[in-house]
Amino acid sequence: MENLYPIIVDYSMTLAEMIEAGKYDNWTNFTIDPDFLPIKDTGRVELNIELVKYDEPMNSNDIIKDLDRRGLRPVTVSELLAFGTQHPDVQREFPIIALGSSWRRCGGFIFNTWFVQSLDADKKDNGRELSLEPWKGTWKTFCRFAAVRK
Repeated sequence: MENLYPIIVDYSMTLAEMIEAGKYDNWTNFTIDPDFLPIKDTGRVELNIELVKYDEPMNSNDIIKDLDRRGLRPVTVSELLAFGTQHPDVQREFPIIALGSSWRRCGGFIFNTWFVQSLDADKKDNGRELSLEPWKGTWKTFCRFAAVRK
């Protein structure tokens, strides 16, 4: 299928090593921290990432329910970072969201909010970015949601 991307996830790498391997041109959100997003799996795993697009704005909970109905689960931060490393130009086409790893930020300018990771591109120079996005709210139709078969 056109929207399937094979990846290999190396769980022996730390989160910092995974981020470094992605070589994000412009920006990596400095609050993406291994203490909040621990890597639980081990070994090397081959997966096929499917990028799911919705034709109407949807919230995170409804997307998770729809993915489950399709026999899919959202990717984790490790899987998203492997995708970004192995398919670096895809995120220049549209934001790619990973709903499988979330954490709550308790402090700063946004208090007590859950976040998920996204791969995106800067609108000015098309440089690749690793960002955090709030779990709450409605996702735009131009986003893609990275998922794998259960």
